[in-house]
Amino acid sequence: MNFASFYPARVLPDVAEMRELKKKAQIVTQAIKLSLNTTKKKADVFIGGSFARGTLLKRDQYDIDLFVRFKESGDLSALLEKIVKQAAQQLGISYQRVHGSRDYFSFMYQEVEFEIVPVKHIRRPQDAENVTDLSYFHVAYVTKALSKRLRYEVGIAKAFCKAQKVYGAESWIGGFSGYALECLIIQYGSFLSMLRAFAGASPPVILDPRKHYATKQAVLRNLQEGKLQSPIIFIDPTWKERNILSALRPETFQRFQKAAQIFLKKPSTSFFTAIPIKFEAVQKEARKLKSKAVFVRLATDRQAGAIAGAKLVKGGNYLLQLLKRSFEVRKQFFHYADAQDATFILVLAPKKEMLIIGPPIGMKKHVSAFKKKHRNAFVKRGRIYAKGKKTHDAVTAVKELATQYASIFEGMGITQLSVEE
Repeated sequence: MNFASFYPARVLPDVAEMRELKKKAQIVTQAIKLSLNTTKKKADVFIGGSFARGTLLKRDQYDIDLFVRFKESGDLSALLEKIVKQAAQQLGISYQRVHGSRDYFSFMYQEVEFEIVPVKHIRRPQDAENVTDLSYFHVAYVTKALSKRLRYEVGIAKAFCKAQKVYGAESWIGGFSGYALECLIIQYGSFLSMLRAFAGASPPVILDPRKHYATKQAVLRNLQEGKLQSPIIFIDPTWKERNILSALRPETFQRFQKAAQIFLKKPSTSFFTAIPIKFEAVQKEARKLKSKAVFVRLATDRQAGAIAGAKLVKGGNYLLQLLKRSFEVRKQFFHYADAQDATFILVLAPKKEMLIIGPPIGMKKHVSAFKKKHRNAFVKRGRIYAKGKKTHDAVTAVKELATQYASIFEGMGITQLSVEE
């Protein structure tokens, strides 16, 4: 079967688009360099990200990453802000500071979003203090390894993953980063080979293309525990201490696997087009499962992007854990679009028996109060529990939990948790 006939006609920007983007990137780069010379800071500038690596997805709104490599120590974000401020004045635009593991800066120039990231000038990957410090090595590795054909294959892989909602290492996605997909295509040689490799794979899949470790067992012995939790462990070709897929969540990988299996069995162009989740369709599916679909909206007052996304994910997961006490979660859909709110669609079915969790038995005063309230209380593994009445109405349950645990959600940065009917 000719699977390529089902691929999108174009996934990367055309020659004219790339020419215009390069012109704009050059103007901004020159402004940053001029500012560096004026402030006499010891640093250089390089273009990074998928734009530099030649794997930028075709889209309506483009973004380009610029990295400023400082040879001096100190607060790199503070050093960079002085430079960005002066460069922005030269370009006649305004900028904003974006909080992260190391703060960076963002601005729009001629309809292109530029992100200016401070990094440490290092000669060896092991000297990195932040993952962004490795960006220079990533660009060098990928641009050397990717041919024109492989860049196209990366574009196809990105389009597929984006449509299946598994593209991005952000906490609210837990999927494949752009760099990870580039490395996977280099590893397997094509999008189709990558799909076939993962469609029936049993985690953990361990990949170490540069043979940083002698065996797979050596990978498991030497890598930090926190980097071994993902279903795919892919040792960064540029640095052996890093798993480039550590952010990949099991449920995201399962969704990718399912899509891969269906595509390989019955390919279609629809696999490369994002289909918005419609609540009405979920409701219809829920009725077939003898369950209830609940549409939850969460909001936060934190900075849109990574910070807001992380808070909304944390609040959504906490709600999920509370609901699991009395409901079976048949399906869940989380949608966040870099704003200050997110939607959470849940398909819930009431459990036959609800379990009420009480305090640890050492908290005698609270245990006594719990026993008075719940006559059927019992002790298990150092904590007191009780069997409660089944909660049949999922919508009511979510509303009650939002009220009962309002202070906890507020402490998580959630300013609103509401159910839309």
